[in-house]
Amino acid sequence: MAGNVAPATAGGVAEAVPDETGVVFDGDRPLGDILVDLGFVKREVVEEALARSRDSHLLMGMKLLKEGVIDDQQLALALSIRFKIGYTELSRPDQVDPEAVALVPERMARRYVLIPMHREGNSLTIAMASPTNVFAVDAVRAATGMHVRVIAAPESAIRKAIDRFYGFGPDLESTASELASVGVTEEPVQSDEEDVGQLRNEAEDAPVVKYVDSLISHAIHDRASDIHIEPGRDSVTVRIRVDGKLRQTVAPPKSMQNAVISRIKILANLDIAEKRLPLDGRIRVRMAGRDVDLRVSTMPTVHGEKVVMRVLDKSAVCKNLDEIGAEGEFLERLKAALRRPNGMILVTGPTGSGKSTTLYGCLNYIKDVTKNIITVEDPVEYEMEGITQVPARPEIGMTFARALRAILRQDPDIVMVGEMRDLETLEIGIRASLTGHLVLSTLHTNDAVATVTRMIDMGAERYLVASTLIMAVAQRLVRRICTSCRQEYEVSDALRRDLFEHLQLDVPQHLWRGTGCQVCGNTGYYGRTAVFEYLPVDATVREMITRGDPEPTIRDYQRKVAGGSLLDDALRKALRGETTVEEALTLASDSHITVENITV
Repeated sequence: MAGNVAPATAGGVAEAVPDETGVVFDGDRPLGDILVDLGFVKREVVEEALARSRDSHLLMGMKLLKEGVIDDQQLALALSIRFKIGYTELSRPDQVDPEAVALVPERMARRYVLIPMHREGNSLTIAMASPTNVFAVDAVRAATGMHVRVIAAPESAIRKAIDRFYGFGPDLESTASELASVGVTEEPVQSDEEDVGQLRNEAEDAPVVKYVDSLISHAIHDRASDIHIEPGRDSVTVRIRVDGKLRQTVAPPKSMQNAVISRIKILANLDIAEKRLPLDGRIRVRMAGRDVDLRVSTMPTVHGEKVVMRVLDKSAVCKNLDEIGAEGEFLERLKAALRRPNGMILVTGPTGSGKSTTLYGCLNYIKDVTKNIITVEDPVEYEMEGITQVPARPEIGMTFARALRAILRQDPDIVMVGEMRDLETLEIGIRASLTGHLVLSTLHTNDAVATVTRMIDMGAERYLVASTLIMAVAQRLVRRICTSCRQEYEVSDALRRDLFEHLQLDVPQHLWRGTGCQVCGNTGYYGRTAVFEYLPVDATVREMITRGDPEPTIRDYQRKVAGGSLLDDALRKALRGETTVEEALTLASDSHITVENITV
């Protein structure tokens, strides 16, 4: 049966004919009966497992697998018979077409444990360990725009195929262990020149190269946004930030600290001899068919250089507005503001809150061949077709303000400025909006209303702020519940009362949380979504700004006409099962809703 793929119809369902085991594909028989008929288990074992699984045949199959009664190959074959789909052992590399693999993002393949097999016209055949997972099939269909045919395969074989065809490096722990066995000289060096030469030689040793490559590849695989290498007195700590939270990963031995850091500096074209000053560089890698940039920053500390690498995955941005978490009345008002011929739209929030992604989504919405769109960014993180992008370079005098002046001589319709950092840039942006340009930019404030205060504090005149600002948007990122381990829990009376008082919305009997699984790294969360609050600058707000009304007065009005605060938006998403109440409460320390009230 090695390498066999059972026949499939156009709908991805195998014909009811015997395969080489002699078993007829019959979707009417329970999974337990099929396992017994195949000789994989005894009848009494199935009956005991079925009783423990509350009459669910699928849960019974998974239970037998976890208990070691059957293996994943036997379960996959039984599932293929039960659901009338094809089966393959994935025993030969030539069964998988690399062109088919390129159609499905690696992140999706790993999340749902599937591997694309081959393409025929507009039909894509995929092998899955859980062939009844309709969410996975829908995700592949949405990502590829193709009809999806499913066949069953052992989970272990699929994971090996994913590693083979998506090209990730060796296991991080094994490379770290190999690194620990490498000897380093303990003799004092005689000069800086000899020291640099020794560092360069150590940085080019195979174990060092393998460790750095493996660290980067595994960080990208785990969806990390940052990699931290932190030297201590006696050891090195390596952490990666996933979904906004740092988690520890495998570190090199202290003796190889300088070699690993030097290797990273070489990749980033930095001077390995300079250890006294902060340095900034860039590494570009191509992994699993996509380009990934790493912004490298070094900082001297008492125990050596600390390195932080910001991971910029180009496939993770340039989304449509509907995909970033914007919805309802806010989305409609934002789109209406973007259709305005002039004015300023400012997106605010701390570093790492997704402001750039939102701005790119805005540009995607308004991008048109009839419009000249120019951006100035520091740096240009993601390249977009149909838009002129200008990198700011302050070290040679190419500041935001200078670039913006030059852009206004390029006949733009729409201008995007990476950040309003100073009064000069802000004033040029205001003048640009007054002279018929739509200006998009970011600002560092805690909420939407504070945008007005910040602009005035920077030195802008009130009447100019009132006449040019058309919308201020504040945003944060909250973690999504992992769909692989998402479960309901009963809402306590205290929490239901708190939520109703806060939102004035009916609260369901049950909410959702993730219990933790292999897919999400036992965190219960997978991915993030944005939550928003916004200030539409209408006639009332313009009058308030010009009159000099205090922030609380404007905020009271904003909450009446614009759907409330960041916390409100996050709690509404929690009621729909997108995130948890616990995660929403991280946005407001002064909320009367307490974590203690969440459980019954």
